Amino acid sequence: MTGSPPSIRTVAGAALSGLATILQKVAGAALTVGGTDTLESRPAVPPGRPARRAMAVAAAVGGGLLLVPLLWSALADATRTRPEPAPHTARTTVTFKVETHGSFSGDTQLSANDLWQTCRRSTAALNEDARLRELRDGVYVAVIGPALPPHDMVRLRGCIEDANTKRTSAVVVG
Repeated sequence: MTGSPPSIRTVAGAALSGLATILQKVAGAALTVGGTDTLESRPAVPPGRPARRAMAVAAAVGGGLLLVPLLWSALADATRTRPEPAPHTARTTVTFKVETHGSFSGDTQLSANDLWQTCRRSTAALNEDARLRELRDGVYVAVIGPALPPHDMVRLRGCIEDANTKRTSAVVVG
Protein backbone atom coordinates (compact mmCIF):
# COMPACT_ATOMS: atom_id res chain seq x y z
CA MET A 1 0.00 0.00 0.00
CA THR A 2 2.70 2.31 -0.87
CA GLY A 3 0.79 4.22 -3.51
CA SER A 4 -2.46 5.05 -1.71
CA PRO A 5 -4.09 8.31 -2.75
CA PRO A 6 -3.97 11.31 -0.33
CA SER A 7 -7.00 11.83 1.83
CA ILE A 8 -9.45 14.63 1.32
CA ARG A 9 -8.31 16.32 4.51
CA THR A 10 -4.73 16.50 3.35
CA VAL A 11 -5.72 18.00 0.02
CA ALA A 12 -8.08 20.54 1.67
CA GLY A 13 -5.39 21.56 4.17
CA ALA A 14 -2.82 22.14 1.42
CA ALA A 15 -5.33 24.15 -0.62
CA LEU A 16 -6.25 26.36 2.37
CA SER A 17 -2.58 26.90 3.21
CA GLY A 18 -1.88 28.01 -0.35
CA LEU A 19 -4.91 30.33 -0.32
CA ALA A 20 -3.71 31.89 2.98
CA THR A 21 -0.25 32.49 1.53
CA ILE A 22 -1.78 34.22 -1.52
CA LEU A 23 -4.01 36.42 0.69
CA GLN A 24 -1.03 37.40 2.84
CA LYS A 25 0.99 38.44 -0.21
CA VAL A 26 -1.93 40.48 -1.62
CA ALA A 27 -2.52 42.22 1.72
CA GLY A 28 1.18 43.03 2.12
CA ALA A 29 1.33 44.42 -1.40
CA ALA A 30 -1.78 46.53 -0.80
CA LEU A 31 -0.21 48.12 2.30
CA THR A 32 3.04 49.03 0.59
CA VAL A 33 1.20 50.40 -2.44
CA GLY A 34 -0.93 52.56 -0.13
CA GLY A 35 2.22 54.40 1.07
CA THR A 36 2.16 53.32 4.74
CA ASP A 37 5.45 52.73 6.50
CA THR A 38 6.63 49.35 7.47
CA LEU A 39 7.31 48.57 11.11
CA GLU A 40 11.05 48.65 10.49
CA SER A 41 10.94 52.19 9.10
CA ARG A 42 9.27 53.64 12.23
CA PRO A 43 11.46 55.00 15.07
CA ALA A 44 11.74 52.81 18.20
CA VAL A 45 10.86 55.75 20.48
CA PRO A 46 8.18 58.18 19.35
CA PRO A 47 9.17 61.85 19.17
CA GLY A 48 8.69 63.96 22.31
CA ARG A 49 5.61 66.04 22.84
CA PRO A 50 6.66 69.39 24.36
CA ALA A 51 3.11 70.54 25.11
CA ARG A 52 2.34 67.38 27.05
CA ARG A 53 5.62 67.66 29.00
CA ALA A 54 4.88 71.33 29.84
CA MET A 55 1.41 70.38 31.09
CA ALA A 56 2.87 67.64 33.31
CA VAL A 57 5.42 70.05 34.83
CA ALA A 58 2.71 72.68 35.41
CA ALA A 59 0.47 70.11 37.10
CA ALA A 60 3.32 68.93 39.34
CA VAL A 61 4.22 72.50 40.37
CA GLY A 62 0.56 73.39 40.98
CA GLY A 63 0.00 70.25 43.03
CA GLY A 64 3.13 70.95 45.04
CA LEU A 65 1.99 74.50 45.78
CA LEU A 66 -1.29 73.16 47.08
CA LEU A 67 0.23 70.25 49.01
CA VAL A 68 3.07 72.07 50.81
CA PRO A 69 0.84 74.28 53.04
CA LEU A 70 -1.23 71.24 54.04
CA LEU A 71 1.88 69.24 54.94
CA TRP A 72 3.35 72.24 56.76
CA SER A 73 0.22 72.62 58.89
CA ALA A 74 0.10 68.90 59.68
CA LEU A 75 3.78 68.93 60.71
CA ALA A 76 3.26 72.00 62.89
CA ASP A 77 0.32 70.32 64.61
CA ALA A 78 2.29 67.12 65.14
CA THR A 79 5.35 68.84 66.59
CA ARG A 80 3.52 71.64 68.41
CA THR A 81 5.69 74.41 67.04
CA ARG A 82 2.87 76.93 67.19
CA PRO A 83 2.68 79.06 70.33
CA GLU A 84 -0.02 77.89 72.70
CA PRO A 85 -2.79 80.30 73.66
CA ALA A 86 -2.35 81.94 77.03
CA PRO A 87 -4.58 80.50 79.76
CA HIS A 88 -7.42 82.64 81.07
CA THR A 89 -6.19 82.40 84.64
CA ALA A 90 -3.43 84.50 86.16
CA ARG A 91 -1.76 81.62 88.01
CA THR A 92 -1.45 77.84 88.00
CA THR A 93 -1.81 75.89 91.24
CA VAL A 94 -0.39 72.38 91.72
CA THR A 95 -0.96 70.26 94.81
CA PHE A 96 1.26 67.25 95.37
CA LYS A 97 2.16 64.82 98.14
CA VAL A 98 5.82 64.07 98.84
CA GLU A 99 7.12 60.90 100.46
CA THR A 100 10.72 60.30 101.47
CA HIS A 101 12.36 56.96 102.14
CA GLY A 102 15.42 55.81 104.04
CA SER A 103 17.77 58.33 105.64
CA PHE A 104 15.82 61.29 104.17
CA SER A 105 12.58 60.36 105.91
CA GLY A 106 12.72 63.31 108.32
CA ASP A 107 13.57 66.02 105.79
CA THR A 108 10.44 66.23 103.63
CA GLN A 109 10.49 70.02 103.35
CA LEU A 110 13.98 70.07 101.84
CA SER A 111 13.14 67.21 99.44
CA ALA A 112 9.89 68.87 98.33
CA ASN A 113 11.65 72.16 97.70
CA ASP A 114 14.40 70.42 95.70
CA LEU A 115 11.81 68.53 93.63
CA TRP A 116 9.79 71.68 92.99
CA GLN A 117 12.79 73.75 91.87
CA THR A 118 13.84 71.00 89.47
CA CYS A 119 10.41 70.44 87.97
CA ARG A 120 9.35 74.06 87.57
CA ARG A 121 12.36 74.56 85.30
CA SER A 122 11.28 71.63 83.10
CA THR A 123 8.59 73.79 81.50
CA ALA A 124 9.13 76.03 78.50
CA ALA A 125 7.20 78.93 80.03
CA LEU A 126 8.90 81.69 81.98
CA ASN A 127 7.90 81.08 85.60
CA GLU A 128 9.82 83.56 87.72
CA ASP A 129 7.07 83.69 90.34
CA ALA A 130 6.88 80.09 91.63
CA ARG A 131 6.13 79.63 95.29
CA LEU A 132 5.88 76.45 97.37
CA ARG A 133 4.30 76.02 100.79
CA GLU A 134 3.32 73.07 102.93
CA LEU A 135 -0.38 72.52 103.68
CA ARG A 136 -0.09 69.64 106.09
CA ASP A 137 2.00 66.55 106.64
CA GLY A 138 3.78 65.97 103.29
CA VAL A 139 1.19 67.78 101.13
CA TYR A 140 2.47 70.88 99.31
CA VAL A 141 0.87 73.59 97.20
CA ALA A 142 2.84 75.29 94.45
CA VAL A 143 1.66 78.46 92.71
CA ILE A 144 3.16 79.61 89.41
CA GLY A 145 2.58 82.98 87.80
CA PRO A 146 1.85 83.62 85.01
CA ALA A 147 -0.32 80.57 84.36
CA LEU A 148 1.17 77.64 82.45
CA PRO A 149 -0.15 76.59 79.02
CA PRO A 150 -1.69 73.08 78.86
CA HIS A 151 1.41 71.41 77.39
CA ASP A 152 3.67 72.86 80.09
CA MET A 153 1.21 71.69 82.74
CA VAL A 154 1.48 68.14 81.38
CA ARG A 155 5.29 68.39 81.48
CA LEU A 156 5.25 69.72 85.07
CA ARG A 157 2.91 67.00 86.26
CA GLY A 158 5.01 64.32 84.57
CA CYS A 159 8.20 65.67 86.11
CA ILE A 160 6.74 65.70 89.61
CA GLU A 161 5.36 62.17 89.36
CA ASP A 162 8.38 60.67 87.57
CA ALA A 163 11.10 62.25 89.70
CA ASN A 164 12.76 59.93 92.15
CA THR A 165 15.69 61.91 93.44
CA LYS A 166 17.33 61.44 96.81
CA ARG A 167 14.83 58.74 97.80
CA THR A 168 11.93 61.12 97.27
CA SER A 169 8.73 60.37 95.35
CA ALA A 170 5.68 62.54 94.74
CA VAL A 171 2.13 62.23 93.46
CA VAL A 172 0.09 65.13 92.06
CA VAL A 173 -3.26 65.25 93.87
CA GLY A 174 -4.72 68.39 92.34
